Amino acid sequence: MRLKKKLKQSRRDFQGLYECEHCGHEVTDQGLRSYDDAYFHLYVIPSFPCPACGKKADPNTPKTAPDVPAHIVI
Repeated sequence: MRLKKKLKQSRRDFQGLYECEHCGHEVTDQGLRSYDDAYFHLYVIPSFPCPACGKKADPNTPKTAPDVPAHIVI
């Protein structure tokens, strides 16, 4: 899965719209907690399995980055 866009954000917690790069299935993270830090963007998002096809992101899939740098307190 990859982050397509952020739907809403409160501090570092956000609700995102995710898209499978294999089948194009889109899903929101309702019930999951998305967090806007480098670890979440680099490791957690690519490890989400697609609910439709069950595949995870390829290693060559472009990674997203947090909007706010880690040293900034929101």
